[in-house]
Amino acid sequence: MSRKILSLLLACLLSSYAVSAAEQRPVQNPISDVIEIARTTLLTINSIISEVINTARFEVNEIIHSLDSTRRIIVQITGEIIDKEFRVLNHYIDVIKNKTSHAGTVLLQCVEDTEGEAGKVRKDFIDETLGCVDAAISTYLNETFDVIDGLQELNEEFRGEEERLKNCEDKLIPIDCIKDIVFDVTKTALKIPTMIREETAKFISDFRKVEKELFECTKTTTSNLQKRIGEVFDDFAECVNEE
Repeated sequence: MSRKILSLLLACLLSSYAVSAAEQRPVQNPISDVIEIARTTLLTINSIISEVINTARFEVNEIIHSLDSTRRIIVQITGEIIDKEFRVLNHYIDVIKNKTSHAGTVLLQCVEDTEGEAGKVRKDFIDETLGCVDAAISTYLNETFDVIDGLQELNEEFRGEEERLKNCEDKLIPIDCIKDIVFDVTKTALKIPTMIREETAKFISDFRKVEKELFECTKTTTSNLQKRIGEVFDDFAECVNEE
């Protein structure tokens, strides 16, 4: 839409508001009426954006709660994976212990070294899994808060326009000043529905994506865990054979 057409529409809108306002109160300074109408428009848009921001923050809190629940599930899954993999490791260690002819002290040293190595593998697996999970959650939330911050900045812009509107009162012919402000405000306001629709769709899409990423973290780190446990077992078998 061209600036000229939009200006005409705004002029009609202002006229309509002016007529409506005139019917509700005694006629005063027409310019004051127009400024008051423009100010009311700014406040209305400001109020709408504030409501959107509050709703978005509420939704983010709900998402955080959901992601926290998913994280707890993954912590539980991580513990179950560790128990399963280490049961297998301990079983094979017991098999070798029962077959070896080495003295107890020698065998005990190999077991002690293996337990220390296994403890590090366990800790690394937990740290890697939760590190992956927390990084994915952090990235998602940062992007989400960026959207809310963008809306907040938009709101601040509207507050700035109200200050510009006050300055119009000092102009000799303030109507052009007012028209420019209302044009700028309307142009920005027209973007809001599309912005909210697009960001909401992305918000939901990204949430579904990050939930999948969280569970992918366990797949990647479990593969690494199995490889590390194999290395621990090989080290134990080598220790026993060397002794």
